[in-house]
Formats: sequence, structure tokens, C-alpha cells
Amino acid sequence: MNTEQPAHDAGGARHRSIPRAPIDEMPAAPDAEAMVELLRGELLAVHDELTGLTAERAARSWRPRALTLDMPGGMVGSLKGRAREIRRRGVTVVKDTLSGRLGPKAAARETARIAFDQLGSVPREALAEMRRLRRQARGRTLAGAGPLLSIDPSEFESARAQLWLDLLGDRYAARGEQDPAYRAYLDELRRLASPAGAISASLDATAQAAHGAPRMKGALAVVNGRAAELSGWLPRIPGGFERVEPAGRNVVLHLVKESRPYFSNGFTSRSHENFKAELAAGWTPVVLTEPGFPRSVVGDDFEKVEVYDGIEHRRLDTGVDYSAVPADRWQEDFAWLAWQQVRQVRPDVIHVSSGRRGFETALVALALKEKTGIPVVYEVRSFFEANWTPDLELEESGEIFRRRMEVEARCMLAADHVLTLGTAMRDEIVSRGVPAEKVSLVPNAVNLANFVPGPRNEDLAARFGITMPTFGYVSNMDHRREGQELLIEAAARLKERGIDAQCVLVGGGSRVQTLKGLAARWDVEDRVVFTGPVDHAEVSALYDLIDVFVVPRIHERAAVYVTPLKPFEAMAMQRPVLVSDLPALAEIVQAPERGHTFAAGDVDSLTDAVAGLLADPAERARLGAAGRRWIEAERQWEHNGPRYAEVYERIRDRGHGSDPVPSAGRAPEGA
Repeated sequence: MNTEQPAHDAGGARHRSIPRAPIDEMPAAPDAEAMVELLRGELLAVHDELTGLTAERAARSWRPRALTLDMPGGMVGSLKGRAREIRRRGVTVVKDTLSGRLGPKAAARETARIAFDQLGSVPREALAEMRRLRRQARGRTLAGAGPLLSIDPSEFESARAQLWLDLLGDRYAARGEQDPAYRAYLDELRRLASPAGAISASLDATAQAAHGAPRMKGALAVVNGRAAELSGWLPRIPGGFERVEPAGRNVVLHLVKESRPYFSNGFTSRSHENFKAELAAGWTPVVLTEPGFPRSVVGDDFEKVEVYDGIEHRRLDTGVDYSAVPADRWQEDFAWLAWQQVRQVRPDVIHVSSGRRGFETALVALALKEKTGIPVVYEVRSFFEANWTPDLELEESGEIFRRRMEVEARCMLAADHVLTLGTAMRDEIVSRGVPAEKVSLVPNAVNLANFVPGPRNEDLAARFGITMPTFGYVSNMDHRREGQELLIEAAARLKERGIDAQCVLVGGGSRVQTLKGLAARWDVEDRVVFTGPVDHAEVSALYDLIDVFVVPRIHERAAVYVTPLKPFEAMAMQRPVLVSDLPALAEIVQAPERGHTFAAGDVDSLTDAVAGLLADPAERARLGAAGRRWIEAERQWEHNGPRYAEVYERIRDRGHGSDPVPSAGRAPEGA
């Protein structure tokens, strides 16, 4: 693979790329001995497959031969097993007869019973097997897909999968595009490549399928867009370099995926509080939201420029629904529209925060840097490389994961400075090759005016049916990493121990019904309270309903490194905090100084820790007071203003545009 070859869009236009090291796309090839064993196993598998097809063909004509073929799961194997059982039990009958423990009549009855037990159901099973084979034969419509049907996405990069992909690829290369077997092969390859995270194979199969099939052109554009942004590509802004001199007003232009007042969540809360902190520190933030926002939320009921809570927000709106626009085209629109705003605002610094896939908004910011010379600060708020799949077993494997890791690293290296949320995140960023002196911490924090500790609101408790001591969590319920399942199971364990305790789960999300079903299966519906979605501005009163605040995140890539906002808010409300012992969480509580930990994913450890804190009011009070003191001293949003200002001033004073983004494979103007 030529790592400097630019990606192409659906129309053949070239994209320029940042130079990069090659991606280790595939594991090393197996040695000759291993390959021989692999081929032997595959030939045996092919034998079984052909035998099954022969049986299906015979079954379609109701021929008894269908039941006589020896194949995995077939009647022959079943009858052999029954014959072995008859022999085993028959030997026992003979021994008991010879020893006198069974008389002749009893031995005959036992022999008949054994034969009936093992063979009496054979006719019914034979008829069922014949019908199954007939149904299976009628259902086979993927002629040409062959062995791919037996490959799991997790095996896509295995030697076995690559053996079949190479073999079938060679076989079908010379066939016509309209050959049904060839199209079936491509369909199955696309079905396998997508959940395996094999973006190159997916693009290749989709491109081949699109030849002579106009209906596939849209799918090709989508896959190509995803491949482009993972290839070292930067969005194109027409024209050459055009320096933009700052207006001289300490202006920082923020590129964000979403903002207040249309969303009230952890991302927008951190953004908005930090905008205000920057303003107080002598900088003027101007917020630029991505194309499609807030149209995707409120339709056309918004102003293109609005001031919210003293902060200017600009909306990049074209009237287009961007939900179906390929990623590369969306980013080029973003870059072009943002460039128009840059010429008006003339900022000193461009500050970009992680987008929906992490790096995609950073690519736009770096394209602006290349165009204008304005320095870029990249705020890495999470690590999204593993979010390409909901399957936790696959999340740290596959080509998409490796490419996302590489693109993130290139973006961080190309930025003038990198900001992040915690020590675990900083250490991970440095481990990817970013110089430590280029990375600064701007932690999550709290606006103490919004989080004032007080007594429990008994009316609110009654409204939610809270009648016992409580433990719980405030978080969305969209991702398994949050670990709400552990809290529900802990509620069941506490109930088994005879401990009165209710679990309070604050928030909404796509997994709410699944979690409610789990509570029903554990028979703890009366001990698990679901409050439903709550606006962030109203959440503080719900913290008072929770006696022990638990962050039960499980061992998942983002959870290991990323510090969430909620523990800080719980500490501000003087709630005792209990967290799983992941690095990002352990650094917050510094156990036992201002919180306790339990073993991540271990429900017994969690149950013991909750039970211990519920039984110890003095320790809960100590932890609550310690957490509040720490928040007051070190974790208020206003503390972040000087942190941002110091970074902005440093990169601005180094020289405007002194470190332009290098590019390779750039197309000539007009190409």
C-alpha cells in the first residue's frame, strides 16, 4: 500500500493528505507449517459444506438419502451417538443379568426400554430433519458467497479469512459484473467488512458493486467519505494560502459540534462554562457550530448570529440536511463556511474541541490553519477511536480503530497546542508521540452557584417513590461503558442480604428500557428508580436524593482514560463518591482522601462498598466535606479562564502562523 496516495472522492477529485507513517494494516502472514494445517482444516470444512449441500438437494426431492449423509449436526451422527449409548447401557444390562441382579424378564424389559428411549423418537426427528434441510435449501440465495458465510467479523483479519478473500477475489475478478454469484460475493463481503471495521475492504467491495448498479452510487459516496477522512486527508478550501491578520482584540474562535441553548448536556455545559471563564480572563470567545446544527434540532427556528449569556454564537447554515451527506463533503462545506467566518472575525487563535468521531472537527481547524496561518489549539475531550462499534470485544481491533488512532495522533501533532481533561488522558496523549510540553490540563469543574448542598427534598423523594437509603448515578443511558447494570445487580444483592437500599438512576437514553427489563428480571423494580431525562440546570436537586454517589463505569477504552463531569458535581453537592478503580476515576477521588473505589466490573466489590458506606454515616459526611473543599479550591470553572489564557497567549506570541500544517499529495489548483 502506498501510504502517500491520496484518497479520491466519488467524482475522482484528489484529496491532499498530511504525511504519515504506514499503518500496520494486517498481522504477519503465517508460516508454511501453519498454512498447511489451515488448508487441511479448510478442506475438511469444505467437505462438510458440500455434504450439507448434497443433503439439502436430496431433501428437496424427499429422498431418504438426505438423512444418510455423515455431516455435522446430521442424522447419521445422531444415530451413531444413540448406538453408542445403547451399547453402553446394554453392557450394563448384560453384566447385571450375569451377576444375578436382574432376572431374565427384568433384563428384557430394561433392554426394550433402552431401545425405545434411544430409537423411539427417531422417525419424528428424521421427519423434522428432512423439513429443516428443505427449508435451508430454499433459503440459500447467496450462491457465490460460499465460505464467507461461516466467517465472524472478529475473524476478518485472521489467516483463514484472508485465505478465502484472496481465493474468491481471484476467482471473481474475471467474471462479469452482472454475474449473480459475483454480486452475492460482493454483498456478503460488504456485510462482513462493515462490522469488522475493514474500511478498505468495504470501500473496494462497494466500488465494485456500484459498477453497473446506479442504486449503489449513494452508498459508495458514504463509504468513500468515511475512508477519505481516515486517510490523512484535509478538507479543501479553494485558493492558495491567504494570511488573516488578527483583529487585535484577544479573540478566540471556537469550533464545536453543538452548543447552548439547544442542548444541555455534559459537552455543552463544559463548553459554555469555559467560554464564560475565558471572557472573565480577558479573551473574547466567538462560537462556531458545525453545519447542520441547530437545524437538526429545531428546524429553521434560529438566528444565524445570536448572543447567548454574553457569548456570540454563529451558525453555519445552508438549509441542507447534513445527516445523509458523506463525511468528506460535509467537512469541505464546514471548512469553506468556517473560512468565510474567519475572514470576518479575524481571531488570534482557533480552538477546536473533539467532535462526534473525535478528530473530524480538528481536520477542519487544521485546514483553516493551512489556509490562514492562524494557530490551532486542539482540546481532546475524549478518545473516540473505539466508538466505531458497540461490540466491546471488537472495539480495539480492526482497520477503522487503527486509522482513527493514527488520524487523532496526526491532528494532535499538527495542532500548536493540545488541551485535555485529566492526567490519565494526558499520559495517553504523550504515549502517542505528542511532546509532553505541548499538552496542558484544563479539567472538568463546577459552577458552585448551581450546586448548593442542602437537605433532601422530601416532596421530590416522594414523587419518585424513594423510601429507603439510596445509592445511584447521574448519567445518560446510551452506552454500556456507564455500567448501570452493575448498580441494578447490586440492588438485588443488597436485597438478598436484607439491606434496605434503593438505586436511583438519573437520566435518559436509548438503553432505558433494557435496564428496566433487567430490574424486572432481578425482581428489584421496587428498588430501582428511573427519573427519566433531566435538564442539566435542574439536576442539582436530584443529587440530594442520592446518599452514595457511584460511578460504575466498566473497563472500556474511553472509560479508562476520560474523566466525566458528574463526580465533580456530586462532590460539590457534598455527596460521598464511590468510583470503579479505572485510572480516570481513581485520579479524581485519590482514595481514601475524598472518595472510595471498587474493582471495575465486580458486582460483589461494588455491593460491599455500597453496604459499607450506607452503614457508616460519619465516613459519608467526611468524604462529602473533603470533596466539597477540593472543588472549592481547585475545580471551579472560573479557575479555567487563566489556564486557557496562558495557552492562547503562548502560541500567539510564538508567532502568528509560524508552524503551518505540512501537506503531501496536494492537487494542483483546479484539479
